[in-house]
Amino acid sequence: MGPPGPPGAEVTKEELLEEFRELITEAAERRAQILIQERCPSCVANSTQTWLPEISDLQILPQLPIAFHCKLLKGVEIHKKSLTEISNFQTPFADGSFKKGAGLDVKSGRFTAPRTAIYQFFASLHINHPVSKKRMQELKFKDHIRLLICIDSLCHRHTSLEYISGMESNSRVFTITVSGLLKLQIGQYASVYVDNSSSRTILVQSGSDFTGLLMGV
Repeated sequence: MGPPGPPGAEVTKEELLEEFRELITEAAERRAQILIQERCPSCVANSTQTWLPEISDLQILPQLPIAFHCKLLKGVEIHKKSLTEISNFQTPFADGSFKKGAGLDVKSGRFTAPRTAIYQFFASLHINHPVSKKRMQELKFKDHIRLLICIDSLCHRHTSLEYISGMESNSRVFTITVSGLLKLQIGQYASVYVDNSSSRTILVQSGSDFTGLLMGV
């Protein structure tokens, strides 16, 4: 065996990442050219030069087959010491609102999973409660509101999303929110509940939000 050769040049992590990016860019450009030739032959025939898009033109956003955003149509009274399902939503016509795919029944406020998957849900409720010095004095330390997103109305049996808020706010209206991921089996439904443990009736105002989307299987 001959003497060992000189050591090879050291390759840094940054150099490897840059080379990897260049490979991805080249592969994406080649794929784009093939798609153009397949879907628009006249584009290629009428062009005097090969068109290769920039990598930014090839960014593909994920498709959301199931997604919704609805708002409460009318206020809902939540009586003291009660657990109430929130219903009677609507999909607004204003820009920014959306409803894609099946599963949402705005009247009942229930989203029924059309397929077994993991879904993300978000609820934001505006709570209206009377404020006076006497009423604030009547509040007990344990008085609170729970906002839940439950599966099949079985808030205690199944996993649920939950947020707890005290009643000590001196504002007439305050907002409570909850968000997170739930796995629904096909046919199961998710809906919004409010558990009012306080000694007085509260009102969930119209315009409160319920949002959901399919995240993945």
